[in-house]
Amino acid sequence: MIAQSDAQRRLVLHGAIILLIGLLCGYAAVFEEVSRSGRTWQAAHAALLLTGVWLIATAAVLPLLELPQRERTALRLSLTGGAYSFMAAVLIQAATGVRAISPDVRGISLVAFAANLLAVLGTILAASLTILGAWNGLRAPRHEEMTEPLAAAPSLTPGE
Repeated sequence: MIAQSDAQRRLVLHGAIILLIGLLCGYAAVFEEVSRSGRTWQAAHAALLLTGVWLIATAAVLPLLELPQRERTALRLSLTGGAYSFMAAVLIQAATGVRAISPDVRGISLVAFAANLLAVLGTILAASLTILGAWNGLRAPRHEEMTEPLAAAPSLTPGE
């Protein structure tokens, strides 16, 4: 079992890695602007930046989600697995110029399609678990202790 803060740190780490690769895809988009693959590098750049931010944002709100440990682990694994699958898919598509949105029996296209499929399944599961955790958090009874009301403020006039 991973402690809450370790889970958050790991999500931040993986989010930062995805962000870095997304930023590097931005350089490739600039250098490939003259060719047709420039658009796919731009798409990879934008998509990986968004994915990295998603991981970091989830790390920030993880303590607010009311999920059993099993579902919390599934959230972390589906989010990071989906992010890395998506990264592999967009990098393969940008590097080779193939569009892997339908299955193809040729080698690299099939790998990119499988990575896309895993990314879709993983991120849908992660989004669903995030919604479930937020919903459970809203429905959970509050266990905050009631504090005593503040005493009257001291008077600023002398003699009172």
